[in-house]
Amino acid sequence: MLSDILNQSLWLDEATSILAARDLNLGEIITKFSPGDFHPPLYYFLLKVWFGFFGASEAAARIPSVLFGLGTVTLVYLIGSKLFSKKVGILSASLLLTAPLHFYYMLEARMYAMETFLATLLVWLFIQRKWLYFTFTGALLAYTDYLPLLVFIPLFIATKNNKKLLTKFLKASLGATFLLLPWL
Repeated sequence: MLSDILNQSLWLDEATSILAARDLNLGEIITKFSPGDFHPPLYYFLLKVWFGFFGASEAAARIPSVLFGLGTVTLVYLIGSKLFSKKVGILSASLLLTAPLHFYYMLEARMYAMETFLATLLVWLFIQRKWLYFTFTGALLAYTDYLPLLVFIPLFIATKNNKKLLTKFLKASLGATFLLLPWL
């Protein structure tokens, strides 16, 4: 069944992702493709590198999303286990894995599974207080898509009663913003 889904026909945005990654070099992705696309270039770069190893078939184009989707399920398990219990972690991961929208985006050759993974990783790194990794993950998220950057708002709110935590969060967030300057 999974192989049937991975081999289904592409829809327009998936085809656009594949054509951009397959036919353009890295410089052209930045200068020719990205200015006309709403999404920043990181996903297309990743897909281009992936194609260099595995070819540019429809199935190969969907595999990164599958891996990111499974990575997100793992992170949700870790977050649930850390904040509550192993049972909550298992239940949360199971619910995510069987959520139709997550499953759909896990099988799509677009950046949505990657950005979900990076946003979830950002939350995990916030919980772990791994500020350097948080900075780089925040920048990677910004280079993947803009909308998931809204995850910074609840993380900021979570720091409001802890001045030391707020300072570290703001420094790490400022570092991620600084890393985004070349793109801006």
